[in-house]
Amino acid sequence: MAELVDGILAHYVHPESYDAYKSIEAPEHAVDSIRYAASFIGGQLGEEDHRLATALSRERSGVTDRGDLYVLHGDFGVHNFLFTDNGLTGVIDPIPVMGCKRYDLLYAFCSSPDELTLPLLLHAVRRVEEGKKVDIRLLSRDMILELYRRMSTCLRFHPEDFPQYLQAWEEWKKIYASS
Repeated sequence: MAELVDGILAHYVHPESYDAYKSIEAPEHAVDSIRYAASFIGGQLGEEDHRLATALSRERSGVTDRGDLYVLHGDFGVHNFLFTDNGLTGVIDPIPVMGCKRYDLLYAFCSSPDELTLPLLLHAVRRVEEGKKVDIRLLSRDMILELYRRMSTCLRFHPEDFPQYLQAWEEWKKIYASS
């Protein structure tokens, strides 16, 4: 994660025009992305989980300050990272959008079901959001939303990983409830 944070996310720029990119922070995007994910997740989760994701997406949408908006990669997952023996050497296939850096960080973090833990994520978020106090409740909310979207992707492209994502889902719901 350090390579992603220091080598890429630290160099993100603010958009020259806020009208030039689709905003992933827009309320309609938040609700639509959860609705789309729900169509694939279906009965893999209970109704309470679907209601939680919907409620959190409504709470989350449109709360980002313009000063926190950057041009994002938009598809910042491990499937688009290029590695050599020297480590990360590139990121391919961008879908440029506008949003907060946390979106791309969580997208990358959730793109593999390995080690989706609070300490690891917290370390990365603190590096990306230098100087800002990290609110665990808001971070866990954002993580739950990204996990929900990721579980949808997982079921379509690599269903064998779903049990690991489901385990992480349960852990992050506990973190959210206790924060």
